[in-house]
Amino acid sequence: GFPGVDLPSGKTSILDSPGFALAASSLFSIAGGTNSQFGQIGSMAGSIGGQALGSSLAALGAFGGPLGAVGGAILGGVFGDLIGGIRNPNRTARALVTGPGSIDVAGKDKGNYGAASGLGGSLLDGLQQIADALGAELGNFYTTIGVRGGDFRVNTDGTSLKKKNGAIDFDGDQEAALRFAMADAIADGALKGISDASQRILKEGSGNLEEAIEKAVLIESIPRLLRERLDPLGAALDAIDEKFRKVADALREGGASAEQIAQARELWKLEREDAISQIGDASESLKTFLNSLNAGSNSPLSLRQQRAEAEAQLKPYIDQIRDAEVAQAELDRLKASGASSSDISAAEEAARLAAGKIDQQGFQSASQLLLGLARQTDASGGGFFAEFDRIRQLTGSAIGLIDGAVKQPGEGKDPFSELTAESTKVSAELLADAIPLLKSINDRLAGRAGDPTGSSWFWDPRQYQAA
Repeated sequence: GFPGVDLPSGKTSILDSPGFALAASSLFSIAGGTNSQFGQIGSMAGSIGGQALGSSLAALGAFGGPLGAVGGAILGGVFGDLIGGIRNPNRTARALVTGPGSIDVAGKDKGNYGAASGLGGSLLDGLQQIADALGAELGNFYTTIGVRGGDFRVNTDGTSLKKKNGAIDFDGDQEAALRFAMADAIADGALKGISDASQRILKEGSGNLEEAIEKAVLIESIPRLLRERLDPLGAALDAIDEKFRKVADALREGGASAEQIAQARELWKLEREDAISQIGDASESLKTFLNSLNAGSNSPLSLRQQRAEAEAQLKPYIDQIRDAEVAQAELDRLKASGASSSDISAAEEAARLAAGKIDQQGFQSASQLLLGLARQTDASGGGFFAEFDRIRQLTGSAIGLIDGAVKQPGEGKDPFSELTAESTKVSAELLADAIPLLKSINDRLAGRAGDPTGSSWFWDPRQYQAA
């Protein structure tokens, strides 16, 4: 094992430790298994084991996170979905797995197609989780796994699960079958984009798959961890890009609308901007120091030079206010011209975004600096009061824009709109059914209007004809 990993007494591998009891979660859950109590026991064992494994791996420091994820969750999660209710005819239900999303289920034992599909899915899920932990891509491979005669079997070269055709029989040990199939897929080159050293460890360490994965994670973590130290911004941006690459893949797979894609792209840009703002502002203290040298009490420059520098420092914040004013003016124009609701809604959002970009703290600091210098250079003249009026006007405009953005967040989607529409529809249907009855009543009223005796039951309040 690795330094700092304390295994329970009598255990020689993490695979034997309580942490690996996560493998028991969801026991007998696929293919309609009915052994629910085993699933409950497995869940409890997985919970206890997960805690034990997490505390053990915490001692590994920076490596503890990825190692814990691989050692406990990946293999434990894959081997957790053990299959119950396997029938025992001398027939085959197999899954040929050849790459991401490629599972071909076949065989004469159609009753166990669900079990075969579950095995193939577990194999792919485990490989994908390993690939994610290593920063690898899942490539192509060739492995057949399934059940025959109630036993779990794997064939690395063909689709038959008969032993005479090369299948390996693992009796009732599904975990062993999945381990073997996973090791075979890795040996086939299922993991792409990792170092040769990691590939060798994974291929040669198939006898102890978890240990091989942990060693490969250690190797593949080094460049990433080093970059996080040497180039934290680049590493953060890479992580964001990788996350949204997966989002883009999901959107593509689901046939997402142009609006959904645009929203995802906007979110990607905002997260990158946040990372740049948080990590990229490492030189902010130096920028502040430089500004203080150019203008302020620490500056050796003349007051007029300082005032010019203060004006330059204020300009970006004035631009933010002006941009928000332009956006608000466009919104007002669209509303006045009777534009479509979609155009007005888009303009409202643009105005809110522009107002939200106004840096209030930055504007205040730069304005105070400029006013202080203006007072020193032109306290008795009109120059100071001109600057004062300008700053006051800009401040008032910013307040109005920001408050307007807060007070008008948009109508949003009424959560009761569908329910209201449905209720209205039901009412309309009831009214439509009642119209013929009301018409019939009206006709009867009109027909009896000339009867002075009121002999009809319709006219008698007791609803029967008077004697």
